[in-house]
Amino acid sequence: MKNIKNLFQTCFLLLAIATVTIACQDDEYDPPGFFVDLNLTVSTGSTPIRIGEVNRFTSFSDISAGADYSEWIIPSTAFFLQGPIPNNLENYDDYIINPGETVSSDKTVHVLFTKGDSFTPIKYRGIFPDSTSHTLNVWNPETGEGEVDTIKTERVNGKWVAEFTFIYDVYDTVVAKPEVRFLDETILDYENTPALTLSFGDKLIVEDLSAFILDNNARPEYTRFRVHTTEEDEDNQTNMYSETFQRDGDFERRIIDTITFDEVGEFRIEHTARRERGERVGQSEDILDIPTLITVIPLDEDLELDTSISVEERDDDRIFIPITSRLAEIEGDVTGNFDVQVDGASIPVSTVGIGARNGGDAGFIILTLETPLVPADAAKTVTVSYDGNGDLMSRDLRPLQAFSNADIQVYVPIPVALDGTLITTIDGKITIPFDQPLSSESIANSLDPTAGFIIGLNGGSGTVSSVAISATDDKVLELELVEGVYDDDVITVAYTGPGDIRSVGDGEINDFTAQPVEIGFFNILADAVSGFDNPINTDWRSNSKTGGEMEIVPTPTPLNPSSVTSTGNALRMASANGANERPRALTVVTVPFEDGVAYKFRYKRYLVAANTTVVAGQGDLFRVSFNTTVNNWDDAGTVFDTWQEFEAIITPGPEGILDFRTVQGSPHEVYYDDLMIDKYETRP
Repeated sequence: MKNIKNLFQTCFLLLAIATVTIACQDDEYDPPGFFVDLNLTVSTGSTPIRIGEVNRFTSFSDISAGADYSEWIIPSTAFFLQGPIPNNLENYDDYIINPGETVSSDKTVHVLFTKGDSFTPIKYRGIFPDSTSHTLNVWNPETGEGEVDTIKTERVNGKWVAEFTFIYDVYDTVVAKPEVRFLDETILDYENTPALTLSFGDKLIVEDLSAFILDNNARPEYTRFRVHTTEEDEDNQTNMYSETFQRDGDFERRIIDTITFDEVGEFRIEHTARRERGERVGQSEDILDIPTLITVIPLDEDLELDTSISVEERDDDRIFIPITSRLAEIEGDVTGNFDVQVDGASIPVSTVGIGARNGGDAGFIILTLETPLVPADAAKTVTVSYDGNGDLMSRDLRPLQAFSNADIQVYVPIPVALDGTLITTIDGKITIPFDQPLSSESIANSLDPTAGFIIGLNGGSGTVSSVAISATDDKVLELELVEGVYDDDVITVAYTGPGDIRSVGDGEINDFTAQPVEIGFFNILADAVSGFDNPINTDWRSNSKTGGEMEIVPTPTPLNPSSVTSTGNALRMASANGANERPRALTVVTVPFEDGVAYKFRYKRYLVAANTTVVAGQGDLFRVSFNTTVNNWDDAGTVFDTWQEFEAIITPGPEGILDFRTVQGSPHEVYYDDLMIDKYETRP
């Protein structure tokens, strides 16, 4: 067998020599070529965000072609592992090779991180016989985005050398680190304080410092503070307090909480810090049960009536009795231990409850009576007493002390007062504003909710057909009249009680004398058209054939201010030569006038005295035209440098355009604003 093998080798060698000889003789020999290519891969993929974590490993591979030599260099805080390696081990110590070595010439290396560092370097160095390059994604911390980078070989001592450093953000393991402080900011040294005694209601401040530990970049997001009882079996523990917080990515945020110890017993404070599992990083959690045993003892003072605050009846007929501390839940029937008297006559107590006072440490006893107090009782002597024998205790188990004849402040509803202007709505209702929310129940239960309202109508009287609370404002009543409401009406409303309508707090409506009702103005024009809000040729256009100036400008500030004001923009029309220049403004859209129907027009005007000349005997200054056929002369007079408001009733004809024009034959400058038009309906 050995001879046969040698024979094959000899024959192959002779054949090779013959082949080379023939090739040389034919001059066709080419030296063998070589292929050089730089290529690196990482187990974290092509993402530019390179993240690792302590006690986890990342694999790096050099799959380059034609390299003469390559090596990986790791920091002293990392180790090389021998593969293959199972995933998700808790400890990789058994796979560490050559501890302390930081350089490996293996093509593939598995790097175990043992220290958190956002700038952990993993360096590659390769030597090639020719130039080559490799592109990969990297993270740019300045832009906060990924970008493409190219590794290129450089000529060094006759060789082509490639070097690149992968920077890994290695997350450390989360370590729970709480700080406990007293209210005076003194820090509790819980590691050396085995026990602490607190009085019921005392407070401690706790802060999570786990995100601020020096040389630990674990970046915990979740924090929980829990105060629990001390049973050995956690399943038997109960929480006196538990609160959780999230940093939501803000690792500079300080998490501080204040714990009130409002139960008697023995407790410990537990602090949990956790980093949630993410797309590229695993969960890390640490729980520290602070070793200090906290004992909460009852207050060294009596539980008693708090005489600094009045005992009062509220608008829901309940009586609130202030107590110096919050009460524990009532287990028995204590109604018979209280005595409420009105001028010496007792009223049986129906129920007894408890409540917290302003969310603090003090509390209330809450009584309801079988027969509620009434406002008339405010003029009488009304008291409450407690015999001290009921099962009433504070949350720290101190019994409530007896008290006698504590005065009760009887609730007297606040009367409802008129508060604003009476005005009609678009659907013909009269709105009356008051200073308190009104009770719809009082209206629903009334036999005649219209009682007490007196309507004056055009010198005579009107009749209320219905009363309701506004759907949009519970402080507003809406009245409807049998006779309806028209634009030419003169209406007044008075009120003389008693009536059945009440406030939510059961207050009656105060009497009020006859109040005028303003007839509402319901503009048919769009707000931008009325207010001259937009530039020329949007809502208004110029149609002057004789020149002049027309523009939309900010409203001028009057030299002579008055109660009439204007804001926003205004229409300016001016002429330096009134005889030949007469500006004219028309609406771009058609105004929806109805043929034969009257409309009320209201607008504001401002004349600039310095630029306006009034010719004696000339008559009217300006006019408003409708559909180019119906004219309304603006004859309001020549009051200068102040805003004036004008109103006119006009029947303009069928739908058409609205036309503002100046007609005087002298120089002028005028501003218009707040043009409104409303259908004008008169009583038949």
